[in-house]
Amino acid sequence: MAAILAKHHMLWRPLTQIRRDIPKKWLYWLRDVDSLTEQLKQLSQGQFAVELVSHCHARPLRVERSALALGECDRALVRQVRLLCHGKATVFARTIIPEASLSGKYRLLARLGTRPLGELLFSDRSMWRGEVEVAEFPVDHAMFRNLDDKSMGGVTSVWGRRSLFYLAEKPLLVSEFFLPSLLDFDVKAMR
Repeated sequence: MAAILAKHHMLWRPLTQIRRDIPKKWLYWLRDVDSLTEQLKQLSQGQFAVELVSHCHARPLRVERSALALGECDRALVRQVRLLCHGKATVFARTIIPEASLSGKYRLLARLGTRPLGELLFSDRSMWRGEVEVAEFPVDHAMFRNLDDKSMGGVTSVWGRRSLFYLAEKPLLVSEFFLPSLLDFDVKAMR
């Protein structure tokens, strides 16, 4: 199983290329392009919170540097959070913000704390979103090293999506991984 994951699912790919390989239970979340923050607020009937896992300037992972066209030694702000519904971790999000994107009015991105990034992104009139890519990652991947086993709910892999967002043409990379407890909530209640 691990070899299959490493060979076939470690690369981010457009949803249309791997849609048949995605378990049906995750399709709604992977293909939705609206604000995940707003979706989770609605799903949790207002019992939504952001828990900061880490926030530091670091060298992004190779796949992240590649997506942002960063050099081998370039550093960026790496922000990792858990998105909670009724106190349960439902999404793990990892945002990579290049130093050059932290200028002008967007310096505030470095001081988000527990405020949802989605609120800022979807309220900014200059924002546009690149293509959504999806992938399945094993839970022992380097991106998840700061998460406890409880967040992963005993699964061996998680599905996620990522997009480049642009604020006044300044890029940032947002990756969102859907945790097992998200399935405890009824998506149909939102429609």
